[in-house]
Amino acid sequence: MSDNTDPASVNVGDLAPKLRNAVSRIGMLEEYVEWAQPLLEDWEEFQKKGSPSPQEKPPEKQKEKPKPQFSNLVDWVQEWFIPTFQRRVGGGNRWCLQWWAHAEAQVRFDALWRSWEVCRLDPGIGLAGWLRDYLDPQLDVLLSSDGPFSQCAADRHEPLKELPAMPAPAELVDALKISTKEQSPTE
Repeated sequence: MSDNTDPASVNVGDLAPKLRNAVSRIGMLEEYVEWAQPLLEDWEEFQKKGSPSPQEKPPEKQKEKPKPQFSNLVDWVQEWFIPTFQRRVGGGNRWCLQWWAHAEAQVRFDALWRSWEVCRLDPGIGLAGWLRDYLDPQLDVLLSSDGPFSQCAADRHEPLKELPAMPAPAELVDALKISTKEQSPTE
């Protein structure tokens, strides 16, 4: 607010309104400083300690990760799956009393169990989605006449033979290795 007039030529009567305006504005600034001081102190404390200021919401506590209902695959299959999903064995349906002795069945049941543990917590679609998207396709394979229990009968375990395969050429193995610069498929 620069005034280019000569101080000697200024009328003292004209200064009174300007002075009152300046005093009023100074008073407003003092009130603002008084209001802002606690906020500034809180911010400085936050900067020093890392604690949230009163104006900020404190960070929400992370929800505790739910514990699985079953501690292992065998318990899930024996205590939940088998009593829940009953099927006629024979004809097109195959089953093995030693289901755990079949590697493919272990992998498929493990996928079912882990997905079930997650889906059971969803109050919406939850288990309905699990039945449709996970159980039904896996059960079709597990119990099929071409599935992992295809050589077994209700009273007899007959492991399947491994699929025949030749060793892969060393050049191919080297070409398919993941370099240390690349991320592994699980990262």
